[in-house]
Amino acid sequence: MQFRSNPRAARALLSSALFIFAFTNCASPQTKPTAPSSAQTATQPAQSQATQPTPARPQTPSETVRAFYTALRERRVRDAFALSIYKSAIDSLTSEEFEELRPEFEKLGDAVPPQLGIYGEQISGERATVFAVISTEPNAKQEAIEVSRIDNAWVVGSREDYDTVRREGKAFFFKARIDVHQDEMRKVLVKLANAEAIYAAQHAGRYADLAPLTQSESSMRLGLREDLDTLTTLGYHLALAVGGDGKSYKANAEPTRYGRTGRISFYMDAAGIQEKDNNGKPFNPPPAKKKKS
Repeated sequence: MQFRSNPRAARALLSSALFIFAFTNCASPQTKPTAPSSAQTATQPAQSQATQPTPARPQTPSETVRAFYTALRERRVRDAFALSIYKSAIDSLTSEEFEELRPEFEKLGDAVPPQLGIYGEQISGERATVFAVISTEPNAKQEAIEVSRIDNAWVVGSREDYDTVRREGKAFFFKARIDVHQDEMRKVLVKLANAEAIYAAQHAGRYADLAPLTQSESSMRLGLREDLDTLTTLGYHLALAVGGDGKSYKANAEPTRYGRTGRISFYMDAAGIQEKDNNGKPFNPPPAKKKKS
């Protein structure tokens, strides 16, 4: 996995296999969060890490990767990010901003297995690659995780992305969240369009409102209902309207908090998806002009 000095590519790290879930709530039904142990719960309330002893710094790339993912799984977000290129960004968040993002940060550990499978490392100067299985998904494959030596310590991530994060500061996380939420919303709309197309093919060309659509066999097979349940987490509002004759439909999706959970407003009908930064308002493009015969 290679990410060079491209802000969007760097932010994509948060939705890649490196971070597994990023800022979405898209865990598979089989995947269950691993709760902290009772001892941990008793001694380490959520994000009271400022009062906890600083753990010993890992000395090798493999130790760094193991410590990073272990901290993520145990919801020790600040401990985890202190071992990554994102330390400067998370340190610059205010208490209120951290609390806003904390539920999403904590989801990052939902699919980290209790025992990481680390299968080796390659070191070349100040860069290293650690090969590990970091997912609880069945038949998960090894990931090549970039690790960099910065200020005489190994951290998870590339030097190029480290520079991007330092340049953008805390805005990095909010931009990352917006990018991921908008990408996930596009996927939901594509799935909705597929469900409508299948439904219409089975019902004499008539489309369905959300209630009957999500009850249809094709919708269940596509997993549409589960995706719609994530809209609150994505910070998007979705409205679906079917024409009076049932032969047409339109869907609108816009961010619930413009500039915070998303920027793009989406419009979709049977012809496809259109999108626009519409300042958080629903986007309804003008109808296409008919060609003169």
